[in-house]
Amino acid sequence: MKKVMMILGIATLLASCNQKGVNKNAKLSAGIDSVSFSLGVLMGSDLGQMPIADSLKQELIFSGIAASLAKEGKSQISKEDAMRIWREFMKKEQERQMKEAQEKMAKTKEEGKKFLEANKAKAGVITTESGLQYQIKKQGEGKVAKEGEIAVVNYTGTLIDGTEFDSSLKEGRKPFEVAVGEGHVIRGWDEALKMMPVGSKWKLFIPAELAYGNRAMGKDIPAGSTLIFDVELLELKPAPKKK
Repeated sequence: MKKVMMILGIATLLASCNQKGVNKNAKLSAGIDSVSFSLGVLMGSDLGQMPIADSLKQELIFSGIAASLAKEGKSQISKEDAMRIWREFMKKEQERQMKEAQEKMAKTKEEGKKFLEANKAKAGVITTESGLQYQIKKQGEGKVAKEGEIAVVNYTGTLIDGTEFDSSLKEGRKPFEVAVGEGHVIRGWDEALKMMPVGSKWKLFIPAELAYGNRAMGKDIPAGSTLIFDVELLELKPAPKKK
């Protein structure tokens, strides 16, 4: 909280000064000049990343800073009250963001369920007891993986709207290697790799419960997402010897 208040105060103070005609490309002569300018850059950068930065009323921020720095007179809001108001606001803001995230996740899950319901009726789509769906594009003639063996695969992953979020086929990437059945990948992958003969190309349709569940994975995979993977099993390597 103290860091947030410091960032907000200093950065907006610098912005206020800038309104009075301070040169953004000011000449930096003494050592403290560079330190001062660097502090402004860092604080301003942090302030700009705050979700509410654009909605704050700058003129009132400037007034609050001026009142706090004034040696005479009394501020309309004390430091203690200011901290309380800020904490209450941030609490409400966090609750609002959490509610929005929950609503977005519920919508994403529902869209995934509808997609899978329609998809399971398509020609060639097989649904397992767990809810995993797959479509055999090419059935290999090699062996099927045993627990612990290393699967070497190429893959491309997309959301149900076709948005690609990852691929081992991108330039500079190598095939992905993973121990089968040891929980190093999402459950839908583990299940499929235990069924695929070497040389196979399968399309996997993985419900959220067998993927990342209620977790978002960075900016590319929203929470509650049903995922689609094109997977080619290139080879199997022996399980590493246990020490």
